[in-house]
Amino acid sequence: MNLRGLDFAGVTTMAEQHEGVPIREALDLLAREQGCFDLLLTDICMPIMDGIALALAAARKFPELTILLMPATPISASAPMVSTLSSTT
Repeated sequence: MNLRGLDFAGVTTMAEQHEGVPIREALDLLAREQGCFDLLLTDICMPIMDGIALALAAARKFPELTILLMPATPISASAPMVSTLSSTT
């Protein structure tokens, strides 16, 4: 993920770019640094770890956290997953 644009805008970012990081590790990081994050930005479709599952788990554990899901692939390829997320909330 390229975060230079956010850094340039004065937003402090922290990227976990390890492919296949388990959801529990991401949630553990959020718990350890609770209150330090304003936004969780995650890809929708990832190999091994599903961004939608991460977003749902984070929303349950950290209801005050803003979560933004972004597709790295064209939206038409992600549309079935987005509609699934909409129907579960």
